[in-house]
Amino acid sequence: MKFYSTNGQSFANNTTTKVQLPTKAFDSHGGFDNITNYRYTVPTSGVYDIYCQVTLTSGTSGTTRVAYVYKNGSEVAANYINSGASGTNGVSISYSDKAIAGDYYEFFFFHNSGGAILGDTTAQRTFMKINKVGN
Repeated sequence: MKFYSTNGQSFANNTTTKVQLPTKAFDSHGGFDNITNYRYTVPTSGVYDIYCQVTLTSGTSGTTRVAYVYKNGSEVAANYINSGASGTNGVSISYSDKAIAGDYYEFFFFHNSGGAILGDTTAQRTFMKINKVGN
């Protein structure tokens, strides 16, 4: 499953925001809700690899960017980085987890740049990808 964004989502300063991923690259099990909740619901129990990335149109030197994976509404993984001076900035996260059918995963993003910043509108630079890798 892979969904991505090209909508230039606005991310408010000092706010953890769910990343909206309305466009499907592929989804063999129909587990991703790309209209309302922007989350992946596990169709069958097993081990899943999760990879998420947000790419932004600008950055402020020395500020923090955080990518989060949530499972069933709670944070289970986070990756913190300090941004560069300018240009396209982003953060990604990888996480592996044992899930049961009905568990769900969401992708959130936080920054403290001092004002709202926009997600990159280039196809597949902001995305969530989940693969089942074992039982």
